Amino acid sequence: MAAAAGQLVKLNGKQATVPVHGDMDYDPECLDDICKQINTRPRSIQ
Repeated sequence: MAAAAGQLVKLNGKQATVPVHGDMDYDPECLDDICKQINTRPRSIQ
């Protein structure tokens, strides 16, 4: 099975892999997990 494609994002020296969903919205829980990995809050990047 192939690994899921993703996009590497970086912020203030932290990084996270964000899954590519095409034109679909991200689940709030998924967005929260990504923000935890890059040490920020969703409101800080809106």
